Amino acid sequence: MPASPRPWSIAFVEDEDDIRRQVKEYLEGETFTFGKVEVADTGSFDGALALLRERKIDLVILDVFRGGTSRGDKAGIKVLEDWRATGFAPVILHTALPEGLNEHCGAFVRLVAKGVGNLAKLTEEIEALFALKIPQVHRAIFEHLEASLRDYMWGFVVSNWKEIGNLVARPDFIRLLVSRLALQFARVGVGAMVEQLYPGASGGDPNPDKVHPVEYYIKPPIGRDPQLGDIRMLSREGKDKHFLVVWPSCDLLERKGVCKVERAL
Repeated sequence: MPASPRPWSIAFVEDEDDIRRQVKEYLEGETFTFGKVEVADTGSFDGALALLRERKIDLVILDVFRGGTSRGDKAGIKVLEDWRATGFAPVILHTALPEGLNEHCGAFVRLVAKGVGNLAKLTEEIEALFALKIPQVHRAIFEHLEASLRDYMWGFVVSNWKEIGNLVARPDFIRLLVSRLALQFARVGVGAMVEQLYPGASGGDPNPDKVHPVEYYIKPPIGRDPQLGDIRMLSREGKDKHFLVVWPSCDLLERKGVCKVERAL
């Protein structure tokens, strides 16, 4: 993937000064396949969350124990939990005592032990996370959201204020704005993101008179009630069949636990 216009931002939380300095210098001098990185580091677990919030972070390397494994508390796990509740970026837990931490790991939370070969392993896990395209997709969506909201407020809302301004006292006003923004967000500018993340792919925005199939047919169902465009699976007599919902959703809502429709093809 082509290098990003700005370096990828890695937050590094480590309370041992020598380790923090060594890792920071190593990563900023490393040549990654996805581009250059810059490291924003801190030795304070208490100030870590503020660092993550104020910077546009693409990945976090997080020490686990405050003050050493023998006497320290798992301050890094508290930071991880707070980060999951307030923001998003993949995380690498970086510790001299990795035992017992697998429950905190997953596709976007990796575990690297300090010690011999540590820097090479860090590089490997960083490359692996960027190979998933999650940091790239997250940054692209975030930037697209900012641009869409800016253009929407200065464009659609300002241009149509005479027509919609009289609704501002009604609670439905926010639903109107959000629904209209969601339509613009999903259609305008997405093609540029596709071309940025998947060079060579055909990613132009759809014709205004047409709808891209992904907008309606390739999405996980939301909730129990069937929605127009859902792809769902019906299990009957030991066999599973997939079907596409092409009927208006309002007729398929459950009433007292039973679908309003008595029969369906």
